[in-house]
Amino acid sequence: MQAGFKTHEENLKNVMQTLSLKYNNGHDSYNHLLQVLSGMIDVLLSTDKSFFQS
Repeated sequence: MQAGFKTHEENLKNVMQTLSLKYNNGHDSYNHLLQVLSGMIDVLLSTDKSFFQS
């Protein structure tokens, strides 16, 4: 009985660790995407400013 609980505990720990890694990877990808988009928006705005000022 005890061994069965121990096995379930280990399985649950592994699943939670996997989910945590997937969440962290997704969060990192999202942050990277935001940085790229923000940089592109800044470049486009500065290009538009110089275009409209001339």
